[in-house]
Amino acid sequence: GNAMAGVFDMKLRNGNNEKRESSVQVGLLGIDLSSEGPFKKGKQATYLFNYRYSTLSLLAGLGLFNQSQVPAFQDFSFKLNFPTQKAGTLSVWGIGAMDHALEKESTDSSKWETNWDRVRNDWRLSMGAMGISHKILLGSGTYLNTTLAASDVSNVADIQRVDDQLTLQPDAKISDQSWRATLSSVLNHKFNASFSLRTGVNYHRLFYNLDVNSTVNNIPGTFRNITSSNGETGFAEYFMQTRYHINPAISI
Repeated sequence: GNAMAGVFDMKLRNGNNEKRESSVQVGLLGIDLSSEGPFKKGKQATYLFNYRYSTLSLLAGLGLFNQSQVPAFQDFSFKLNFPTQKAGTLSVWGIGAMDHALEKESTDSSKWETNWDRVRNDWRLSMGAMGISHKILLGSGTYLNTTLAASDVSNVADIQRVDDQLTLQPDAKISDQSWRATLSSVLNHKFNASFSLRTGVNYHRLFYNLDVNSTVNNIPGTFRNITSSNGETGFAEYFMQTRYHINPAISI
């Protein structure tokens, strides 16, 4: 998929179609809320969602300890599933996350031990993905799975530095944003228990927006734009895959 590396492939399961269930969990990492179940009792359409908020960020906001560099994150995921008798199954899903880290500067020059002590670093990260999928059986051994999805990643850093007159001055500001829209359609056919075929197409549209501003050697008067650019491109993948099981231990 034009990727340099991969870590995992995550799939969201469907919600419980028999009864509604909810839970609240509190731990050192986060406060977690989740719920799932049928939209209407006795029907097959279901929902599933999960929300998490940083426990440390909440405690720091209450003033229980120093907030400097506390991970202030939150994330949310959901899946709505709508099976039908003849038109297949439609699913709407999404996931998103935001992370904010703030390291404050020291305005007391007598406490500066390194150059970083006079720096204020405000860093914000976010990502999100949302899509709609449709799966339909075209026969006893054939199904078509089509997905339209969009995703984005944003990385914004605002760095300021206390100058020799103890005044905050801009030192670097970086904004790196990218988006992707993908249309995927895959046809699967099973000829028999040993022989199967999969073929399909993926089309990706990629967008980016990059803005970098910085000083030269931390001199405030030299703060300027280094680069500001944006653009887009697209690419398509076509594939066919067959599998034949010679016996339970060997396949081609």
